[in-house]
Amino acid sequence: MKRLVGFLLLIAAGGCGDNKGGGNCQPQFATVCPDGHLYWQDSCGIRGERIKTCECGCDDAGQACRTPCECQPMCTGRCCGDNGCGGVCYDNCTGEFVCNPATCRCESPTCTPKTCSELGKECGTHSDGCGSVLDCGTCPNGTCNAEGRCVCSEGEKKCSGESFQVCQAGSFVEVEKCSSPRFCLIPLGCVWCDPTAERVCYQDDVHACNPDGTIGSLIETCWTEACVDGNCGNPACPPETMYIYVVDDTYRLLSFNPATGGDPFHLIGNLNCPASSSWPDWGGGDPATPFSMSVDRSGRAWVLYTSGEIFWVSTTDASCQLSPYSKGQAGYKLFGMGFVSDAAGSESEKLYISGGNVDAQIMGNMGYIDPNTLAVATLGPCPQAEYSPELTGTGKGEWYAYFPGVNNSFVARLSKQNGSIEQQWPVPALGATVRAWAFAHWGGKFYIFVTTSSGSYRSRVLRFNPQTGQTETFMDNLPYIIVGAGVSTCAPYR
Repeated sequence: MKRLVGFLLLIAAGGCGDNKGGGNCQPQFATVCPDGHLYWQDSCGIRGERIKTCECGCDDAGQACRTPCECQPMCTGRCCGDNGCGGVCYDNCTGEFVCNPATCRCESPTCTPKTCSELGKECGTHSDGCGSVLDCGTCPNGTCNAEGRCVCSEGEKKCSGESFQVCQAGSFVEVEKCSSPRFCLIPLGCVWCDPTAERVCYQDDVHACNPDGTIGSLIETCWTEACVDGNCGNPACPPETMYIYVVDDTYRLLSFNPATGGDPFHLIGNLNCPASSSWPDWGGGDPATPFSMSVDRSGRAWVLYTSGEIFWVSTTDASCQLSPYSKGQAGYKLFGMGFVSDAAGSESEKLYISGGNVDAQIMGNMGYIDPNTLAVATLGPCPQAEYSPELTGTGKGEWYAYFPGVNNSFVARLSKQNGSIEQQWPVPALGATVRAWAFAHWGGKFYIFVTTSSGSYRSRVLRFNPQTGQTETFMDNLPYIIVGAGVSTCAPYR
């Protein structure tokens, strides 16, 4: 979840797309190619008008369209979407027709097809109002009448999403709408828990579930562990997922236990990952060094090097294995990263990232890596700040970022839909040049690992409590320059 700023780039780097050149920028100075589109860029690094859409996507440098094409674009009958060659299909709709982004077909905007829900149909086949036929399915219990409604037995109960319904005069009538966190359960209706479960999680602690579906008495308080399936802790998570892990600029991998009464740092070992050369525009090339990191639910660290490669690193002995991740995808050469659960309590997760160019600041984007396919997806532009963010996530499905700054620093909760800021908390400005920064959430608080330079280096651990809005210096004058920090979504989140 951090990045190490190359020494030669510290003066030139600004926030994501930040214009430091004022009115002295030379227009159409160069071109850049993010997400399959070619743009002009001025001498201050600000992206201008779009030149064209690249038929075969962008080149590996992210500066021009890929030529020649290595495959035949498949765009017959399509007016948008992936062309199968890394680019997108052109919008070729003419006249009154427009491109429908859902179907990638040219359609008339004068008619909007209706859905079964909009037509009030539960079953059968019906016209969508635009010349096509809708299949609204069959009735699981009973028959479908001529009006497209399921005929039910008097007094029969059912759940339709959040709606608890009872059959009256052959039709289901809503009795109650179950607002979250309650849910619909037959035959009880809207309940807080399923009475068949003896133990349930409520407000992150273990409670009993009463026969009527209400929350019962407290059974166990989960002080430092998450409540999962009615138990404190997650049996699917190994013990090593309970800590924060950090890597410094001398390749040392350390665990960091915020709950310990003594020194929270423990040396695991020195990384000896067989990285190739750094990106050519990363301060001169060799040697590649750790840039950022995160930790998955198995306790395995994902460490990004300045070569663009991701290594899978053991958090028990620091041994390395090169992952099959294809570097430089979608223009993401270097980036901060953090695993986030897909939903509260979910065992599935994604590796969210923020970056782009080698300074990971100019023209940066927010996205994620699918841990199963290792493919990159972009969500939106990086929020503007003095420096690009470092990321962390929780087992509650929450995505957070730390934006350091000489004059303005803050922590933010981010939208998993587009990477925008949903909530923001100010933290103390650093007041000096930022050399390295990393970020992790643990136990309801945020831990910020930061090194600044003002004649000499100063490394600190700051702890921010979002409940009180207070930031404290947890540790000062560290013997490490920490460039990456990672925490599993198995770790405690309160």
